[in-house]
Order: sequence, then structure tokens, then C-alpha cells
Amino acid sequence: MVEIDELQRRTVEQANCVKWKKERSKRLTASNFGKICKLRKTTSRKNSVISVLYQSEYFHGTAATRYGIQFESIAKDEFEKLFGYKVAPAGLFVDPHLPFLAATPDGLIEDDSIIEIKCPFSIKNFTPQDAHKAKKLKFMDMQSGKLFLKKNHSYYYQVQGQLHITNRKYCYFVVWTPKGICVHKIERDDVFWNNKMEMTLSEFYLDHMLPEICNPQYLKT
Repeated sequence: MVEIDELQRRTVEQANCVKWKKERSKRLTASNFGKICKLRKTTSRKNSVISVLYQSEYFHGTAATRYGIQFESIAKDEFEKLFGYKVAPAGLFVDPHLPFLAATPDGLIEDDSIIEIKCPFSIKNFTPQDAHKAKKLKFMDMQSGKLFLKKNHSYYYQVQGQLHITNRKYCYFVVWTPKGICVHKIERDDVFWNNKMEMTLSEFYLDHMLPEICNPQYLKT
């Protein structure tokens, strides 16, 4: 546990940190949890393994991903001003029981919460609420006038994975645009993790990802 805590502290700079890149490269990370958990049983795992293990070698970002990175710090500052919280940087957290699973939240809040920030390029000219009305905010739904993250969306799996691995209770899920911001406070759901995620992720890693790590086959020419 001490080594895991030390790794988290030493990888706080995320993408700019060589240690962060090395430690996460052979693990299944939370940003991939949704697409893995939602695979049909009859679907080949080959393309997913290639995506998880090799995408970073060949993928250098799109306009949308660069936009999200560019404005994440602005969204974080706006959240801090609105809620009065201080967001601390986060490194790579590793599941102490399943050390092949890992997560890097966008930040830590006090002792029991994390933050995950989305800055969707596709709705940059809308408030989140107006984007939802225009049916452009596909991963959020509205109830009683409030936007919330859909439980069947990959982002929800990402959030629940982050909460489980960091052992924290709440995630402030932030959707930011230059026109407005919305925040959905999501509670850790251990039943969701146990029933819909843990076994599927373990099987994917042990049965499909680990063999490719040990004996690479998929990118042979």
C-alpha cells in the first residue's frame, strides 16, 4: 500500500510525467472501462486490446481532445470559485487488490471526493443545458431541471472505476463550455462495480490483454 501511495504522488503531472506513462502503459485504466464492460460476449477482443495497449503510440490527439486539455484548467478554476473547494492534483492510483487496474482522476477534493471534467468541443457554443435541449449532449439526461450523467454511458463506468480505485465516496462530474458549467455529484456505487465491472475487467485483462503484453502478436507485420 505504501508503494501504491508513493506511485500516486510521483505521477501527479500525468501526461507530462514519464513515470505516469510507463506505469499506466501495461494496465487497464478507467478511461477504457466503459468500452470494455459494454462489449458483447460475441465481439472479438482483439481490436480493444490493440486500442488499449498501442493507441498512445500512434494517436496524438484530435482537435476535440486538444480542446478538452486546453480548457480543463479553466473549468477547474471556475468549479473552485463556484463551490469553494480546492482541487488538488492527482497521480496514478492503482487498485490494491487488482493491480492491473488503474485510474487518474482530474483532481482530488478533500479526503473523500474526486473531480472529472469534460469540455466537449462539439457544444462549445452552447451552455450544457441548451446543448441538452438541442440533443447535442448525448451523455447527460435531465430530471427536475438538473442534468445528470447517464448510467449506461462509458463516462459513468469511468467515474465508478475512479471512485472504486481511489477509494473515495463522491465524484464531481463537471461539464464545461465557454458559455456555462454544470456539475453532477455522483456517489460511489459498489453494487454497480461488483455486478457490472469487476469481473468483466478482470477477465479482459487476464484472458486477452496480459497474453498480448507477454507475447505480442497483434502488430506483427
